[in-house]
Amino acid sequence: MRGTFCEMLQCRQRRKQLVFFSLIALLVLMHIQKVNHLEEKIEMLNMSRKAVSDNINTAKPGDKTIGTSDLDMANMMELRIWVDVPTEFPWRKCVLDYLGNAAHGYCTLNKHAAATWIVPVFMDKFRLVNLETKRCLEPRAAGDNGKRTVAVQNCGSGYWSYQDELLEWSGGGCLTADYNNYLVLGNCDRDLQEQRFEFGSVRRDEQDNIVKLLPLNVENWKHRQNLLRMKELETSRLELERVIAFEHPVDANIQPRRAVVFYLDRGVNGLAQLSWWILAWKLLGLNSESEKFDIVVFIHPAAVNSLNEEDCKEYRSDMEFGGQGKCIFVPLEGASYRDHKYDGYLNSHECLVNEKSAFLSKYSHLLRSDLDTFPGPKLLGNWPDRITVNKEHAYTFRNSDGESAITTALKEAMSDVGLKHQGIHDISSTWFGPASTIIRLSHLTTAFFTYLRSYLFGPGTKCRCASCIHLPKGCQWGSGIYAGTLLLYAQELALNFLWTREEYDTLPFVPMDMGTTSHRSICDIWHFHVFHSDDNFSKFRFSDGLYKDFDMKSINVTTSSGYAMYIALKSSGQGIGEKELSEQYGLGEDGSLGKLCKSV
Repeated sequence: MRGTFCEMLQCRQRRKQLVFFSLIALLVLMHIQKVNHLEEKIEMLNMSRKAVSDNINTAKPGDKTIGTSDLDMANMMELRIWVDVPTEFPWRKCVLDYLGNAAHGYCTLNKHAAATWIVPVFMDKFRLVNLETKRCLEPRAAGDNGKRTVAVQNCGSGYWSYQDELLEWSGGGCLTADYNNYLVLGNCDRDLQEQRFEFGSVRRDEQDNIVKLLPLNVENWKHRQNLLRMKELETSRLELERVIAFEHPVDANIQPRRAVVFYLDRGVNGLAQLSWWILAWKLLGLNSESEKFDIVVFIHPAAVNSLNEEDCKEYRSDMEFGGQGKCIFVPLEGASYRDHKYDGYLNSHECLVNEKSAFLSKYSHLLRSDLDTFPGPKLLGNWPDRITVNKEHAYTFRNSDGESAITTALKEAMSDVGLKHQGIHDISSTWFGPASTIIRLSHLTTAFFTYLRSYLFGPGTKCRCASCIHLPKGCQWGSGIYAGTLLLYAQELALNFLWTREEYDTLPFVPMDMGTTSHRSICDIWHFHVFHSDDNFSKFRFSDGLYKDFDMKSINVTTSSGYAMYIALKSSGQGIGEKELSEQYGLGEDGSLGKLCKSV
């Protein structure tokens, strides 16, 4: 019994020893981890920080420069600060001092003191001091428009705090990337991409031995971006489900009437394009009572005063829809201004499903179009009973097997939300057909746009990687998915959802979105689109005023190039010899250009 008891006692002692040594091992491991973490911080500091010059110090209120007396040198780093601006791409923009204004601009790997900031890395409350000017990043008082712009100025008593990617000012509000490349103080909202600021440094990437602009902790950055993207995807999926389930009302007693629908943003280019559309609409005779064809313009409020009141009238609920064609405008701040998850391209779709566009259901047919286009003679008397598009508008760069990185990505995106892609690609941006179908397609496009934006180009994706200050090769035009054609991708998914493969296959070629640089006859064309080119007709040369001295007498108005040149130059007063050319072709009265094709 004693032996047994002794054995039990020895076992207990051994167990105590095991527990003791286990605790010692755990404490040693925790100490090693703490030391490693401290060494990591020290290494990061040494890697990112240069010697700070003697005239830098912690700011005193009202001081123009900063002395050295209060500076804890070990805790200061020279860092870049950046934000991914949702309405631009490449998205990444670095915070910099521009003539005393806090702005966001392209990031560079070169030394750039104006975009480098002295940051105390171990403080909860801190100032951000510009390396070049030794002044502080601080908000100004609110202006007349209510906005608080941010300056780089003499340091005051305020300070910043940083949590969940937000830089919050001590007096309230968060640093926000504004539209015009400046920074403002806005209401704090972590869901706003334009408020998510990151800190990093230019250093050599150990994996590929290339100098890059990187976050301080790349793995931590990747984790946070993934969480943000997952949240964005979940929100956009729910919105897409809602839009898919939404039933747009259809008026069975609707009377035949057509309209082209535009969004006109602020700026002079859109106004010039609307002017040439109105002139072509009149010369073709689309404005006649028999054609029943209106122009509907949703216009940014800032551009309303620039409209010619004789050409367009503001929409009223008691407006009579019968009779001769009308140009109607509706003041509307585009979706991209109201919500930065949209970009300017989507304004031309969202305006069809905005609450201010309910009157569009009074039309039997709608033409959804960009403004940099022209109506073609074939629109006269054209009332399609199904949606019509140009099926040969290449943007996916498919190989001989009909596949590409873009087509694969779009099919995977559709599958991700449980929908089937019909294999329909390369659809033009202009749609013409029954109004209810066009409106539903625009609604779907708006929802697919926000979803694709997170799925293809969300935080931490390959086009917005940890070091992406430029678009990677696989995210450039012609090399892979490209953010500049995101609207075309969204339109494609909307059509693949709504169409069957049979509907697509049985649709004949429709001459819409035809170019303006060829000598093809205009008489069988429904619609022209001015693409990027310096050949005549070029919208770039037009907007630069380079056609001012162009001799119009040599133009052949019956060709695509000549037609666009004639309409655009006549509407703007550019060029010489317009009167002689108009007399040669008998152009002047409403409908005179439409008659031209009847005589050809």
